[in-house]
Amino acid sequence: MTREAILKLKGRELDREIAEVVMGFRPCSEYELIDWDNSSGKALHRKCNHDKSECFPDDSVIIPPQHDHLYNLFGLNRYSTDMNDAMLVVEKMRERGYDNFGLRQWKHKLWTCRFANIDGKQGTFEKADNPAEAICKAALLALESK
Repeated sequence: MTREAILKLKGRELDREIAEVVMGFRPCSEYELIDWDNSSGKALHRKCNHDKSECFPDDSVIIPPQHDHLYNLFGLNRYSTDMNDAMLVVEKMRERGYDNFGLRQWKHKLWTCRFANIDGKQGTFEKADNPAEAICKAALLALESK
């Protein structure tokens, strides 16, 4: 994926890219949205044999926005909007050798994030409106620059 394409990613598209590229999950089409206990609630049913931590629903699984929380049960966290989930990205990047991490908010309210390997030779900076998005885009750009 090009730098320009990464910078255009937002919301769930960015979360999907993080889940696959950074976290190591794979998209899977073997999910279905089902009614839960004959109520208005919905549930995701996983029909594949993957371990729960190995896959997430791919684009063929249509989940209405009001049931977006179901993704979190299957590895597709809100990496780009929730700081707790974004910190999972930071931990995974450290596991991958990017021990140099920095996050800062500037006077103009934009967030800047940097990942670099232990030698400082690889890394990137990225600015975003929220810190979680900055972390996600910086991680993707760092891995892209290898």
